[in-house]
Amino acid sequence: MDRFNVLFVDDETNILNSINRITIQEDFKSLFAGSGEKALEQFQENEIAVIVTDMRMPKMNGLELLEKVKGISPNTVRIVLSGYAQISQVIVTVNKVGVFKYITKPWNNEEEFLPAIHEALEYYKLVKENEIFKVQIEEKNKLYKKILDSNNNLVKNSQKILIILKWFRK
Repeated sequence: MDRFNVLFVDDETNILNSINRITIQEDFKSLFAGSGEKALEQFQENEIAVIVTDMRMPKMNGLELLEKVKGISPNTVRIVLSGYAQISQVIVTVNKVGVFKYITKPWNNEEEFLPAIHEALEYYKLVKENEIFKVQIEEKNKLYKKILDSNNNLVKNSQKILIILKWFRK
């Protein structure tokens, strides 16, 4: 399978550059956007497994972005990376858009940041596999129903034949 795409969104170029250095050797493809608008453009061009976004950005904040992402790509795993850690905003964001993780700036790469992304990718992969299994089960159920219907018709026809045979024996 191809590498999954992880989209990092922050209006601060130095943060995106830092993330690029951290993730360059990782087993996923890092995409970058400097605004919510640019992030939404990425969704038109790519399947995004995980989005990691800042909360405080001009024009479109992280919550607005994540609400739109949830609408256009509900399986994309949503992570917040923000220096803004007001508890009420954290709770609103988590409850409203189903944030997988909330990481505060500054972060620890090895203990917090990269493990969160790996967990999110694993979760995304499991959701995708679950969808595939669900489709396969639905297809098998349709096939089993056809077989059952066919067997029921055979039984009905066999019963009719038995009735006719009994009638001829008389």
